[in-house]
Amino acid sequence: ITTRLVGSEMCIRDSLCTDRLLCGIEAFLRPYTSPFAEIDAINPVYEEVTVFCGVSLKEGQQAGEAISDINRNLCRCIAPWNEGQKEPVLGYSFSIRDLVSCIRENPAVEALHGMKLLQVMGEEEKFGLKAYTSEQDENQMIAPSVPWGILVPAVRQYVKLIEPGEWRQDIEFGDCLLYTSPSPRDA
Repeated sequence: ITTRLVGSEMCIRDSLCTDRLLCGIEAFLRPYTSPFAEIDAINPVYEEVTVFCGVSLKEGQQAGEAISDINRNLCRCIAPWNEGQKEPVLGYSFSIRDLVSCIRENPAVEALHGMKLLQVMGEEEKFGLKAYTSEQDENQMIAPSVPWGILVPAVRQYVKLIEPGEWRQDIEFGDCLLYTSPSPRDA
């Protein structure tokens, strides 16, 4: 039996349970379980997701308002429980298609020219980075690296207004240069 302690607010990820508390929970539960069951109380692993996308807007649309709406919708797709102050869902996943849809469904968006997503995975001292693009299979799922993981949106999603044909492998987003090396089949 694994007990995962999850807070209802996203700020809880910075103040996880101490080892002492987790051991106390395990000790409390032990008399109520079979001697053959292993009890492991653990903190969830929070994995941050950042979206970079290039869009063009319909004529007469306000850029600031449209970018804010896109950002809000991306965060809602990554962590739908955030708005309702509900408890996060362990192992919740979404597809590239879900993200593409939440951008294209915005009434101010004329076109989505490209999207890249970075997921910071891991716990404690071991971290990794996984990249996804809108050119990949749209059914590909973005999921936590462990069953007790929780995907959370980065503080900022990067939405850039661009012209058709301007999206490329090495696009800049403010002070970030996002580069994806071409796959062997593109060479």
